[in-house]
Amino acid sequence: MVPWLRLHVSNVCNFRCPQCHVFQLSDNVYPSKIMPLPVMTTALDQYTRWLFSLGERRTLVNLYGGEPLINRRNILDLIRQAGRELNGVQIHWSMNSNGSLLKEQDVRELMAYNLDFHISCDGPEAIHNQSRPGLNASKGTFSKVIEALELLRRLGAWRQITTYCSPINYLHLKELVDIAAAHEIPRIYLDIFHSPDGAFPPDLPRLYLEAYRHARAKGVKMIGPWSSIFLLGTLRSTEEPFRSPSIEVNVDGTFYSSNLPLTRGKSNPPVQELLRYVTSPEYQRTIAEGLHYYAQKCDGCELETACRGKAIRQFQYHLGQEEGYENSCAFTRGWIRNLSTDVMFRKHLTLQEKQRFPFA
Repeated sequence: MVPWLRLHVSNVCNFRCPQCHVFQLSDNVYPSKIMPLPVMTTALDQYTRWLFSLGERRTLVNLYGGEPLINRRNILDLIRQAGRELNGVQIHWSMNSNGSLLKEQDVRELMAYNLDFHISCDGPEAIHNQSRPGLNASKGTFSKVIEALELLRRLGAWRQITTYCSPINYLHLKELVDIAAAHEIPRIYLDIFHSPDGAFPPDLPRLYLEAYRHARAKGVKMIGPWSSIFLLGTLRSTEEPFRSPSIEVNVDGTFYSSNLPLTRGKSNPPVQELLRYVTSPEYQRTIAEGLHYYAQKCDGCELETACRGKAIRQFQYHLGQEEGYENSCAFTRGWIRNLSTDVMFRKHLTLQEKQRFPFA
């Protein structure tokens, strides 16, 4: 598992997606709107130094929002300064974006650093516009997304469609695959289904499997957080995900481990203290608490040793709720069972994961 650093470089956006967890965060939680460049550079410097001390020699750095390109200048300055290797650690850059603010000159420059563009698209035009309305909801945003996908295709950039499966679009997954194929998008990242009321359609695991098979027939790779759950289960891995040194940095410059459960009311340390904190007894206690939390919540689940709380973490991260994850876990179990019936899936998915990241 390649460790990763996610920088929440902006918590503002020019879209108003109803399912977006960023807009559930009040100004009192993260009063900063744009991450300053010194926070970005400090985070990356301290993080890569930590990885090097652990013997890690490569990392994924994800630029996240809101819409990251609202913070375009700082993003470009960060990547120019850090390049493709820092403190002896090779960097693979990626950015989650709605695509509406992409400029050709930016794409050309970022391609020199092998940045992987993850563009949000939730289905055909009517469905996407309902799922991801802009500031002027009457205009729709689908055409802007297609323009971005075509720009990336034309320039030959690393690219994928990223989608959040919801009650709005779950019946249109195969149509989303068709969009990817039509615009030569090689990958779709399909998240685990989440619903604010905790419910999900009983036939959803079957629909996921049908979409996966359709993608395979169209030559489109389909991955998601469930990929690692399946692989950990089938490969009987003994890897401890809680020990994986992956970190998220909030827009206000505080950070937390992405592998730990959501805990409300707990303050996060500033990124300037990252190196000190991750080597401290306090951090080890936090890891131990996370292990205990999942040991209790996941006890007896058939995916206990494979999922290791990942379905819970995905639910908590996207919905900002500590409780109510049971149906997300039930969906994940049903989805993995469906995958297990596909004799080609394990071989195909293992190959996809190996080819996923363009380290050069």
